[in-house]
Amino acid sequence: MLLARVGAIDDAVWAVQYLSTRDRKAEALGVSGELARVGGRNGEAISALEETMAVGRFAPEATYYLAAESLADIWRNSDPLRAIRVLEEASARPFRTYSYMEIGVSGSYFWLRVKVRLGELYRAQGRLKDAEQIDFEVRHLLSAADPDHPLLARLNRTTS
Repeated sequence: MLLARVGAIDDAVWAVQYLSTRDRKAEALGVSGELARVGGRNGEAISALEETMAVGRFAPEATYYLAAESLADIWRNSDPLRAIRVLEEASARPFRTYSYMEIGVSGSYFWLRVKVRLGELYRAQGRLKDAEQIDFEVRHLLSAADPDHPLLARLNRTTS
């Protein structure tokens, strides 16, 4: 999914083909959805990304959270309440970060990123108490992190 986000389209297309042959359906769906999103095919993207989240119990953690982010990006301007709901659903599932069944990237960072983005959406919708609660939780979880941690820096930019 990250390959598609950074514009490595050929590599992302290869990843879909590879993952499809390795019984990694959720990941293949996620990458397909991300390719559709960056290609401006939002209907196709929504379908694939929602299916990625629906099989989330069996999907690698990072894929689940990245799918939630992408869906929220699609809906951010057209239906912000729907964007909030998808991020609320994803951020309410922190246990996924502890069942490390995947080989590769941990979902922990992506789960925290979903929480930060949820706080940003709350703030944009005037739900300041909800945003402040998220900020508090994330800052607490990152209390031992370096001060220049990307999520702390993002929080500082958003709240200052």
